[in-house]
Amino acid sequence: MMIAIGLAVFFIVYYFGKLRAEISERRQAEAALRSSEQKYSGLLHRLNEAVYRMSIPSGTYEYFSPAAETVFGYEQENFLSTPLFIRKIIHPSSLPWFEQTWGKLLEGQVRPSCEYRIIDSSGNERWIYQTNTAVFDENGKIVALEGCANDVTQRKRAEAALRRSEEKYRSILDSIEEGYFEIDSNSRHTFVNKAMTDITGYSREELLQMGYSKYTDIATAEILDNTCQQIKSDKQMVRDLHIEIITKTGEKKILGISLSPLIDQDGDTFGFRGFFSDITDRITAEAEKTELENRLMQAQKMEAIGTLAGGIAHDFNNILSAVLGYTEISLIEVPNTDPIYGNLQKILSAGERARDLVKQILTFSRQSDHERMPIKVTPIIKETLKLLRASLPTTIEIRHQLNPGLVINSDPTQIHQVMMNLCTNAAHAMQKEGGILSICIDRVQVGAEDLAQHPELMPDTYMKLSVADTGYGMTPVVVERIFDPFFTTKERGKGTGMGLAVVHGIVKTHGGAISVNSEPGEGTTFTIFIPCVESEVIEPSKAPQALPTGDESILFVDDEEYQVDIGKQLLERLGYQVTTRTSGLEALELIRSKPSQFDMVITDMTMPQITGDQLAKSIMDLRTDMPIILCTGYSEKITESQARAIGIREFTMKPLVIRDLAEIVRRVLDEKPATAAEKAEDLNQV
Repeated sequence: MMIAIGLAVFFIVYYFGKLRAEISERRQAEAALRSSEQKYSGLLHRLNEAVYRMSIPSGTYEYFSPAAETVFGYEQENFLSTPLFIRKIIHPSSLPWFEQTWGKLLEGQVRPSCEYRIIDSSGNERWIYQTNTAVFDENGKIVALEGCANDVTQRKRAEAALRRSEEKYRSILDSIEEGYFEIDSNSRHTFVNKAMTDITGYSREELLQMGYSKYTDIATAEILDNTCQQIKSDKQMVRDLHIEIITKTGEKKILGISLSPLIDQDGDTFGFRGFFSDITDRITAEAEKTELENRLMQAQKMEAIGTLAGGIAHDFNNILSAVLGYTEISLIEVPNTDPIYGNLQKILSAGERARDLVKQILTFSRQSDHERMPIKVTPIIKETLKLLRASLPTTIEIRHQLNPGLVINSDPTQIHQVMMNLCTNAAHAMQKEGGILSICIDRVQVGAEDLAQHPELMPDTYMKLSVADTGYGMTPVVVERIFDPFFTTKERGKGTGMGLAVVHGIVKTHGGAISVNSEPGEGTTFTIFIPCVESEVIEPSKAPQALPTGDESILFVDDEEYQVDIGKQLLERLGYQVTTRTSGLEALELIRSKPSQFDMVITDMTMPQITGDQLAKSIMDLRTDMPIILCTGYSEKITESQARAIGIREFTMKPLVIRDLAEIVRRVLDEKPATAAEKAEDLNQV
C-alpha cells in the first residue's frame, strides 16, 4: 500500500515538474516571439514603404503599416477598418484597370508589380508603385496578398517632364532639314530624326534596330569607326566628313557629317551625335563644274597648242625643206648603185613622214577634218613596226599577226599616229624588264558581246586591232583616266599625256571604239574597232614617171638663204632659168625695173619688211598676168581662198619635194589666168 502511495506521489511530482518546465519554456518562447514581433513591427513601422497583408477574397486588410499615411495620404485605420479601401481612392481613370486586375486576382492570377493613380485625402493625384506576393493554402488556393507600396509621384512627374522635353527635343530636331542621329558605343542608333528617315529611306523603327554599317560599305564603315575612336580619344568634334551611303532603295548619296561625343557626368564618352546634310547634288554640281573647267582648260590648252604648233610648223617645215631638198639633190647626184643611195632614200622617206606629222599636228590642234580614202592597213602597220624596231631595245620582242586584205576609210597618217602612240606606250611599260609587244589585226563581225561593251558601234564588219604588252599593267584608277587629255603616269618631261587622247579622238572620228584591259603586273591590251569598207584601193603607180620640165625664167624669193639655194638648184635641174632674192623689197624693185624678164614668181609668205601676199599684190599692180606661187611653212594670216582671191595662182605648203614642185610650176605656167568671175567666187569663200 505504501509502495503504491509512494509511486503516486513520485509521478505527481514528476509530471508537475515537467509541466512547470513546459510552462516555463512556453513563457520564454512567447517572450521571444513578443520580442521578435516588437522588433520586426518596429522595423515595419520605420519603413517608408507601406507594407500590407490582405485577406482574399474578402479584401480585408489584416495588416497595414503606419506608412500608409505617407504613401497614400490616408491614415492606417482607414485601410484596416474598410475592406478594399483601395477601391474607394483609386483615380477614376485607373478604376477599370483595378476592376480587371482584381477579377484576375480572384481567379488566381497575380501581377507581381503595378503602377496606378489614386486621389489622396487632400484631393491631390498620386502615383503608386506596388509589388505583390500571393499566399496559398495547402490546396494551392490564394488566401492572402502581401506586398508593399511606394509613392512614385515625383518620379512620374519627372518622367512626364522628361517626355515633354524629349517630345519638344524630337519636334525641334524633326523640323530641321539636316539629318540628326545619336549612336551608342556599339555604333547602334539610339535616336534619329525625320530628316534621316527621309534621306536614308529607312523608317525610324528600322534605323533604331541597326548601326551605320547597314547602309554604308565596308570602307566607309571603317572610316566612321576610326573617326569615332578619334573623337572618343580627343573629345573633339569632327566637322565636314564626307561619306557615301546606300539608301534602302539602293541609291547612293553623299553626306557631309559633323560628329561630336556624348559625354556623361563623369566625363566618359558613352556615344556620339551627328548632324549631316545630303550634299549629293552639290558634289555632283561641283564635279560638273570641275569637268567644265577642265574642258575649258583643255580647250585653252588646245588653243595654246594650236598657236604653238603654228609657230613650230613654220620653222619646222622650213627645216624639213632643207632636209628634203638637199636629200633629193643628193639622190639625183648619187648613182642608185651606191650604198649611200639607200640611206638617202630612208632619209627622204622619214622626212616625208615628218612633214605629214606636222600636218597632222596642225589638223589636230585646229580640230579640222582629214582627207580620208580607202587604204590598206597592213602596209602602214608594217612600216610603223619597221620604224619602231630600230628604236626599241632588243629586250622587247615584236610579234604580229596581220590580215593583209583589210581596207578602211582613213588617212594613212592618222593610222600611223595611232600605231606609234600605242606601241610607244607599250614599249615604255616594258623598258625595264623587257617583254613581248603583240600586234594583231583581223576582220570581225561585231556581235552582241562587243555591242554590250561598245554600244556606240553598229552590227557590221570591223577591223579589230589589238596592241598588247607584257609590262607592269595599270590600276583601275589609272585605266579610268587613261584617255584623258594631259593625263600621264610617266615621269615629268617624259610624257605629255596627249598620245592616248589623240588615239581616242582618231578612233571616235572614224566611227569606231577603243577599250583597254589591264591589271597590275599582268600587262595591258588596247583593242580598237574601225569599220571596214569594200571600196577599191587606188594603188599609186610604182613605175617612175618623168618630171615635168621647162625653160622659163623664174624669180624665187625667200628670206632664208638655204631655201633660196635649194629652190634654185631644184628648179635649175628641171631646166628653168632661176633668179633669186632674199628680200621681198629687192624682188619688187627687180620686177619694177624689168617687168617682162620673168615668166613666174615663187615667193615665201613670211618675210620681213613685206609679206608674200603684199609682194604679190604689188607685182600684179605692175603686171597683172604674172603667175605667182605663194609658199608657206604655216601662216594664219592667209588661206588658199584668200590667196586666190587676190590673183595668186597657187598656194602651197612647205616643204616641197622635187616632184611636187615640178608639177605645180608646170601646171601654173600652162594654165590660163583666173577670170574676174573666178576671183570673185574665191573672194566670196574668204
